Amino acid sequence: MPAPSTTTPDQRTGRRSAGFPRRRWHRVLAHAFAVAALLHASAALTQAVLAGQFLGGNYHGLPWHETVGTVVIGQTAMLQLLVAIVMWWPARGPAWPTLATVALFAVELVQIDLGFGDQLEVHVPLGVAIIIGSLAILAGAVQIARRRTGSSGPEERPG
Repeated sequence: MPAPSTTTPDQRTGRRSAGFPRRRWHRVLAHAFAVAALLHASAALTQAVLAGQFLGGNYHGLPWHETVGTVVIGQTAMLQLLVAIVMWWPARGPAWPTLATVALFAVELVQIDLGFGDQLEVHVPLGVAIIIGSLAILAGAVQIARRRTGSSGPEERPG
């Protein structure tokens, strides 16, 4: 008797492909993007706390603000971009996460330059816009993950 096949049929082409089913990849990538967006938005919110300490007269938080702004935000943005590209191109997912992440990352690079240039009159409002953009991407990422898993939110249980 032959060994069972490890391939799964592709719904569009009818051909069998080895490995992970495409639907599972979509689900994994959707959740990975949501996690990356959560990390990025958390870093942006941390920046607001650190900036508030600095503007309130506590200058000990400034080195942390610089580190989070240049290193942590940059790394989480690159992670988010990598997952968005994989979700869009090979997995044939939506394009907007990649485009939105690129736009946000470009604004964050300008933000870093403004911060080191001590241009607080533009740096602070742009920081607020970055937080709003990060949270909007996070909200969209959660919607993608919900659609990929087939859930729309908390389920009501009978009785």
